[in-house]
Amino acid sequence: MHLFNVILLCDHRAFYYSTFILDDACESSAAVATKLFEVVDDLLEQRIQVVAIIADSAAVNVKLSAIAVTKYPFIAQIRCAAHAVNLIVKDFCD
Repeated sequence: MHLFNVILLCDHRAFYYSTFILDDACESSAAVATKLFEVVDDLLEQRIQVVAIIADSAAVNVKLSAIAVTKYPFIAQIRCAAHAVNLIVKDFCD
């Protein structure tokens, strides 16, 4: 089972929005995208501007961004900053 939390960022503050759960059989990027796009569509219906989607797994993030850009061309493709910092520190320490 995998939990996905949806966090909204506004005015330099983070707000919890929702959580969705996928079982191990539905862990693919397409399954994550399907559930996440339900959330994005709900936000857009509420006139909440969505500018980026970021996942905590680099592999899922890349695939999710590729899927998202076809449905939502206005959403930026952003890599996980924590993962980038981790790679930089690892390179520095090696």
